[in-house]
Amino acid sequence: MFTQVGVSDQGQNEIEKGIFAYAPIVEQQDRCNTLINSCRPDRILTIGGDCSVELAPVSYLNSRYQKDLAVIWFDSHGDLNIPEESLSGHFHGMPLRVLLGEGDRRIVDACFSTLFPDQVILAGARDFDAAEKEFVKQKRIQHWSVDEMTNELKSLAGWIKKQGFTKLYIHIDLDVMDPKEFPYVGYPVENGLPYEALLGVISTLKNSFEIVGMSAVEFSLHKDLWHKGDSSVRMVEKILKTAGFL
Repeated sequence: MFTQVGVSDQGQNEIEKGIFAYAPIVEQQDRCNTLINSCRPDRILTIGGDCSVELAPVSYLNSRYQKDLAVIWFDSHGDLNIPEESLSGHFHGMPLRVLLGEGDRRIVDACFSTLFPDQVILAGARDFDAAEKEFVKQKRIQHWSVDEMTNELKSLAGWIKKQGFTKLYIHIDLDVMDPKEFPYVGYPVENGLPYEALLGVISTLKNSFEIVGMSAVEFSLHKDLWHKGDSSVRMVEKILKTAGFL
C-alpha cells in the first residue's frame, strides 16, 4: 500500500532556526510519524522527495529492530550538516546528522530513535563540506568510495556481516550515480557510481541481509530531459526490484 504524504507550500521560502522551509519540514515529519504509528509496518519503501523524508522511516525502523539495523547511505553528499555549519541552510544536507542525534532539537526529538555512528555506512559520497569531513573523522563513520564498490562488489556486505547486523535500510539519493548515466537529479556530482555497479552492490546486499527499508529520493527530471522520462523511471524501477521492493 502506497500513501502520499504532502508538504505545505506555506513557509517554503522562509528561514527559521537556520533552516529553509523549517515549518513545512516539521509539519511533514509529524505527518509521517502519524502515518507510521497508525500501521506500525515491518518494512517501508519511500519514493520521492528529498533526503529529509528519511527521518521518520529510518528512525522508526531503527526503533522497531532495536538498533539491529545498518543504514547504507548511497549519496554523493554527506548530508551531515547542522544549521550552524551549513553553507546553504537547506535541510536536505542535514538529515543524516539529525538521525545521529544532532541538529535542531525539535526535529531530533520528533524522531522515533537515533542511530549510533557505527550503524552508518556512507556509500559513494564524494562532495563533503569541511565540517562534514571533520565529523566523519571524529565519529569514525565508515565511508566506502565509488572505486571500492565498483571494483569489490562483495566487500561492503562482508564488512557489514562482521559488525553483526542482520537488517538493512538502504537510502538511495539518485545523485550517487554518475551523471553521465543518470543526470535526472538536482545536484549532480561527477565521477559517481556506475548504474550497473549500484545494481550489483544492491543485489549482493539483498542476498546477504534482510532489507527492511529503502528509499529512492532526489529525482529531478529537467525540462530538456522530459523526453527521457520513461527510461529514467525504468532505471529507478530496476533498482527497487533488485532490492526486492517491487
